[in-house]
Amino acid sequence: MALWMVRAGRHGEHEDLALENGFACVGFEEVPDLSGFSKWEAVVDAVRNAYPDASQGRVNNYAGQLYAFANRMQVGDLVTLPLKTRHQIALGRVSGRYAYRTDIGDVHHTLPVKWIRPDVPRNDFAQDLLYSFGAFMTVCRVQRNNAAERVQAVLEGKPDPGLTAPPIIEEEGLEDGALRDIELLARDQILNALETQFKGHDLARLVGSSTAS
Repeated sequence: MALWMVRAGRHGEHEDLALENGFACVGFEEVPDLSGFSKWEAVVDAVRNAYPDASQGRVNNYAGQLYAFANRMQVGDLVTLPLKTRHQIALGRVSGRYAYRTDIGDVHHTLPVKWIRPDVPRNDFAQDLLYSFGAFMTVCRVQRNNAAERVQAVLEGKPDPGLTAPPIIEEEGLEDGALRDIELLARDQILNALETQFKGHDLARLVGSSTAS
């Protein structure tokens, strides 16, 4: 069972569409239907034709994400969708195969997902998982620090158990070298610090004093 992060638009513009219709979706509107592209080289060629002015590095980056979305993500895999429009994370499972659709506007590349918990507060996860969820990629497999087992626990309504094995510093896969959403990560750290230092009435007094000023 693998754990994947899939975003729904740079600014979260497709989040409601994905959650309401039971799928994960990615952009790359210029790339054609990938249903028959089971080989990496075919996806690379499709991306290169779609973006002729892109560097080879960018072509490989896009192709890696699209190949994973269309071929590597399997029924039963866990999916996390960090929401940009609210301070929550949606959790679900892949429930079908990749489909190219033309009936939902400019979103074409879709993957059926059963969204089991679409509104998990971000602070239900420890900071190391939030760091992994902050990758600036559209599709990314998350493997560090027994992430899949921990997300499974949260999916079942349990607290994030935290690390149960030595943390992985380096690993192979799409997650390596991914840029991070620094603004979102900074907000997570600030909120975690506030919740740790100001609990209960202390937090209420802090909010009250801030409002008064």
